[in-house]
Amino acid sequence: MNKVFEHISILCVEDDELTLLALSKMLKKRVSTLYPASSGAQALAIYEKEKPDIVITDISMPGMSGLELTREIKKRSPDTPVVIITSYTDSQNLQDALNIGADKLLCKPIQKEELFDVLNYFNQLVFNAKQVRRQQYQLSQLDTIIDHTLMVARLDKNGNYTYVNERFEQKLGLQENQLLGKYFDITFAPQSAKESQDIWKKVTQNHLIEKSIVHITDKGIEVQTEATIMSLHDQQNRVYGYYAIFHDVSGALHANELLHQQELAKTKDSFLVIFTHELKTPLNAIMNFTKYVSKRLHKSEQKEALRLGGILDDVYTNACDMLEHIQSILDIAKLQHENLQLNLHTFDLVSLINDITKPLDQLLVQDNITLTSDLPTRHILHSDQLTLKRII
Repeated sequence: MNKVFEHISILCVEDDELTLLALSKMLKKRVSTLYPASSGAQALAIYEKEKPDIVITDISMPGMSGLELTREIKKRSPDTPVVIITSYTDSQNLQDALNIGADKLLCKPIQKEELFDVLNYFNQLVFNAKQVRRQQYQLSQLDTIIDHTLMVARLDKNGNYTYVNERFEQKLGLQENQLLGKYFDITFAPQSAKESQDIWKKVTQNHLIEKSIVHITDKGIEVQTEATIMSLHDQQNRVYGYYAIFHDVSGALHANELLHQQELAKTKDSFLVIFTHELKTPLNAIMNFTKYVSKRLHKSEQKEALRLGGILDDVYTNACDMLEHIQSILDIAKLQHENLQLNLHTFDLVSLINDITKPLDQLLVQDNITLTSDLPTRHILHSDQLTLKRII
């Protein structure tokens, strides 16, 4: 029965040219890669370069013998299967081959089915070993990822730390020797420490718990984590310790809070825009009404008209001031959303300041205050006059 060994490479060593040719012909179509060699020295050089999965070698060869070749290969890779082919059957040769680590001995003439049965056995061993190495490599990568992203700790049966990774130390600002032998809640913030006994009870009863836990650093800063604590079992299913993984979610919570604040600010800005627009309508109506009434006052008696006119002037002035404030609020909202448009033109800054301070002249005289300016008689600017007035 033919067997196909697709995933292995074989080094075949035989000093007899015809025997090597026969072995090569037998193996070539059944293995993925075949390396033929006619001497021990040549075979060792090929092995060091190619690292084949299985070695088949004659025992008796000039120069480096099959036994010496086997010894050198086992020094370099004890797990590489070596099959020795011999025409000798004396016990000393067999014992020597076994002593140096040969995995199987076959006697000449080689029976094809016997050889393939041996290769089939070692093929499975090699395949399993490769799978184990692959899984070990993947696990080492996973360990590296975990160590760089998660806080990891091991606890004994009583809940005391027996190991913490570097990430754990870095996040909390603590050294491993400060934690080993200490109860696991030593790093908990007060609000989580209160629950530690309940957490431990659930872990020991259920063997697995997922819980939000707040740690506290050496600087007193809280670190919010999502924790998974699970029990570790031996082959008899007895608990010998616990594994704890803490995922720091403080950044995510801060980001969510920041997003909430941003949404709140947007809502506030929207409210101000709507609110100020709602105020502008009645204010404009008041201002227009005062103008209308002022025109009608000319038909009233002079004394009464003056009194009412003064009142209307005050109403109009206050309405104008309020409208200016409302417009300022609108401008701030526009500025925050990068939507403020400036109306640029040329004007005299000194005249603008005088217009602003003129309504205050009477109050300044009463309080004996004098305003002075370092500006020249005229100071021409090219800017948004109305926006600058609001700022001043």
